[in-house]
Amino acid sequence: MEDLVQFPRPLAAKEKKQQVLEIFERYKKDPHYLLPLLNDIQQNIGYISTEVLHLASDHFGIPLGRVYSVATFSKQFKFSPPGKYVIEVCSGAGCKVKDGTDILAVLEAELGIKAGQTTQNGLFTLFQRSCIDACALAPAIRVNGHLYGKLEPKDVLKIIKEYEIML
Repeated sequence: MEDLVQFPRPLAAKEKKQQVLEIFERYKKDPHYLLPLLNDIQQNIGYISTEVLHLASDHFGIPLGRVYSVATFSKQFKFSPPGKYVIEVCSGAGCKVKDGTDILAVLEAELGIKAGQTTQNGLFTLFQRSCIDACALAPAIRVNGHLYGKLEPKDVLKIIKEYEIML
Protein backbone atom coordinates (compact mmCIF):
# COMPACT_ATOMS: atom_id res chain seq x y z
CA MET A 1 0.00 0.00 0.00
CA GLU A 2 3.04 2.33 -0.05
CA ASP A 3 2.24 3.43 -3.60
CA LEU A 4 -1.21 4.58 -2.55
CA VAL A 5 0.32 7.08 -0.12
CA GLN A 6 2.52 8.49 -2.89
CA PHE A 7 -0.25 8.95 -5.43
CA PRO A 8 -0.47 12.49 -6.78
CA ARG A 9 -3.24 14.97 -6.19
CA PRO A 10 -6.32 14.62 -8.40
CA LEU A 11 -6.19 15.66 -12.02
CA ALA A 12 -6.17 19.44 -11.87
CA ALA A 13 -6.54 20.56 -15.46
CA LYS A 14 -10.11 20.57 -16.75
CA GLU A 15 -8.85 19.38 -20.15
CA LYS A 16 -7.23 16.29 -18.60
CA LYS A 17 -10.32 15.53 -16.55
CA GLN A 18 -12.50 15.87 -19.63
CA GLN A 19 -10.15 13.61 -21.57
CA VAL A 20 -10.33 10.99 -18.80
CA LEU A 21 -14.13 11.14 -18.76
CA GLU A 22 -14.23 10.71 -22.54
CA ILE A 23 -12.03 7.61 -22.23
CA PHE A 24 -14.38 6.17 -19.60
CA GLU A 25 -17.34 6.70 -21.94
CA ARG A 26 -15.76 4.32 -24.47
CA TYR A 27 -15.92 1.38 -22.06
CA LYS A 28 -18.91 -0.71 -21.07
CA LYS A 29 -19.56 -0.93 -17.35
CA ASP A 30 -18.23 -4.47 -17.33
CA PRO A 31 -15.27 -5.10 -14.94
CA HIS A 32 -13.57 -7.15 -17.66
CA TYR A 33 -12.71 -3.83 -19.29
CA LEU A 34 -10.77 -2.51 -16.29
CA LEU A 35 -7.31 -3.39 -17.59
CA PRO A 36 -7.91 -2.04 -21.12
CA LEU A 37 -9.32 1.16 -19.59
CA LEU A 38 -6.26 1.61 -17.36
CA ASN A 39 -4.00 1.01 -20.37
CA ASP A 40 -5.93 3.63 -22.33
CA ILE A 41 -5.65 6.16 -19.50
CA GLN A 42 -1.93 5.45 -19.11
CA GLN A 43 -1.34 5.91 -22.84
CA ASN A 44 -3.31 9.15 -23.11
CA ILE A 45 -2.72 10.86 -19.77
CA GLY A 46 0.66 9.39 -18.86
CA TYR A 47 -0.23 8.04 -15.42
CA ILE A 48 -3.02 6.67 -13.24
CA SER A 49 -4.17 9.07 -10.53
CA THR A 50 -6.16 8.26 -7.39
CA GLU A 51 -9.07 10.05 -9.02
CA VAL A 52 -8.92 7.60 -11.94
CA LEU A 53 -8.90 4.65 -9.51
CA HIS A 54 -12.01 6.01 -7.77
CA LEU A 55 -13.74 6.70 -11.11
CA ALA A 56 -12.96 3.14 -12.27
CA SER A 57 -14.36 1.73 -9.04
CA ASP A 58 -17.60 3.66 -9.55
CA HIS A 59 -17.77 3.01 -13.30
CA PHE A 60 -17.38 -0.76 -12.99
CA GLY A 61 -19.18 -1.11 -9.65
CA ILE A 62 -16.25 -2.90 -8.04
CA PRO A 63 -14.40 -2.19 -4.78
CA LEU A 64 -11.57 0.35 -4.89
CA GLY A 65 -9.25 -2.30 -3.43
CA ARG A 66 -9.81 -4.52 -6.45
CA VAL A 67 -9.06 -1.66 -8.85
CA TYR A 68 -5.92 -0.85 -6.87
CA SER A 69 -4.84 -4.52 -6.93
CA VAL A 70 -5.19 -4.71 -10.71
CA ALA A 71 -3.40 -1.40 -11.22
CA THR A 72 -0.46 -2.23 -8.96
CA PHE A 73 -0.07 -5.88 -10.01
CA SER A 74 1.77 -4.85 -13.17
CA LYS A 75 4.78 -2.56 -13.22
CA GLN A 76 3.53 -1.02 -16.47
CA PHE A 77 1.41 1.60 -14.74
CA LYS A 78 2.82 4.84 -13.36
CA PHE A 79 1.09 6.54 -10.46
CA SER A 80 2.57 9.98 -10.73
CA PRO A 81 2.73 12.37 -13.65
CA PRO A 82 5.90 12.14 -15.71
CA GLY A 83 8.30 15.05 -15.80
CA LYS A 84 8.32 17.55 -18.64
CA TYR A 85 11.38 15.73 -19.99
CA VAL A 86 11.44 11.93 -19.90
CA ILE A 87 14.97 10.54 -20.05
CA GLU A 88 15.42 6.91 -21.06
CA VAL A 89 18.85 5.43 -20.42
CA CYS A 90 19.77 2.32 -22.35
CA SER A 91 21.09 -0.57 -20.28
CA GLY A 92 21.28 -3.05 -23.15
CA ALA A 93 24.36 -5.16 -23.78
CA GLY A 94 25.82 -2.76 -26.34
CA CYS A 95 25.53 0.20 -24.00
CA LYS A 96 26.80 -1.72 -20.96
CA VAL A 97 29.91 -2.80 -22.85
CA LYS A 98 30.58 0.84 -23.65
CA ASP A 99 30.14 2.04 -20.03
CA GLY A 100 26.46 2.95 -20.31
CA THR A 101 26.04 2.26 -16.59
CA ASP A 102 28.22 5.32 -15.95
CA ILE A 103 25.68 7.42 -17.86
CA LEU A 104 22.87 6.32 -15.55
CA ALA A 105 24.99 6.99 -12.45
CA VAL A 106 25.85 10.50 -13.68
CA LEU A 107 22.20 11.29 -14.40
CA GLU A 108 21.06 9.98 -11.00
CA ALA A 109 23.70 12.08 -9.24
CA GLU A 110 23.01 15.22 -11.29
CA LEU A 111 19.23 15.02 -10.98
CA GLY A 112 19.17 13.72 -7.40
CA ILE A 113 16.79 10.88 -8.29
CA LYS A 114 16.94 7.17 -9.08
CA ALA A 115 15.64 5.47 -12.21
CA GLY A 116 11.84 5.42 -12.13
CA GLN A 117 11.58 8.72 -10.26
CA THR A 118 10.76 12.32 -11.15
CA THR A 119 12.61 15.38 -9.90
CA GLN A 120 10.75 17.42 -7.29
CA ASN A 121 10.39 20.34 -9.68
CA GLY A 122 8.64 18.01 -12.16
CA LEU A 123 11.18 18.73 -14.87
CA PHE A 124 12.81 15.32 -15.39
CA THR A 125 11.70 11.70 -15.13
CA LEU A 126 14.45 9.09 -15.41
CA PHE A 127 13.99 5.56 -16.70
CA GLN A 128 16.41 2.72 -17.26
CA ARG A 129 15.40 0.71 -20.34
CA SER A 130 16.65 -2.72 -21.34
CA CYS A 131 17.20 -1.41 -24.88
CA ILE A 132 16.32 1.73 -26.81
CA ASP A 133 17.26 0.29 -30.22
CA ALA A 134 20.33 2.46 -30.71
CA CYS A 135 23.14 -0.09 -30.37
CA ALA A 136 25.23 1.52 -33.09
CA LEU A 137 25.23 4.73 -31.01
CA ALA A 138 26.07 3.11 -27.66
CA PRO A 139 26.00 4.37 -25.02
CA ALA A 140 22.77 6.19 -25.73
CA ILE A 141 19.87 7.97 -24.08
CA ARG A 142 16.57 9.30 -25.35
CA VAL A 143 14.96 12.51 -24.07
CA ASN A 144 11.30 12.91 -25.07
CA GLY A 145 12.00 10.71 -28.07
CA HIS A 146 15.12 12.59 -29.17
CA LEU A 147 18.10 10.22 -29.42
CA TYR A 148 21.60 11.08 -28.15
CA GLY A 149 24.40 8.62 -28.78
CA LYS A 150 28.11 7.86 -28.37
CA LEU A 151 27.91 9.62 -25.04
CA GLU A 152 30.41 10.25 -22.32
CA PRO A 153 29.36 11.36 -18.83
CA LYS A 154 30.30 15.00 -19.56
CA ASP A 155 27.99 14.95 -22.61
CA VAL A 156 25.04 13.95 -20.44
CA LEU A 157 25.61 16.90 -18.12
CA LYS A 158 25.56 19.27 -21.13
CA ILE A 159 22.32 17.71 -22.39
CA ILE A 160 20.65 18.19 -19.00
CA LYS A 161 21.76 21.83 -18.86
CA GLU A 162 20.35 22.43 -22.35
CA TYR A 163 16.93 21.18 -21.26
CA GLU A 164 17.05 23.27 -18.08
CA ILE A 165 17.80 26.36 -20.17
CA MET A 166 14.80 25.70 -22.44
CA LEU A 167 12.44 26.68 -19.65
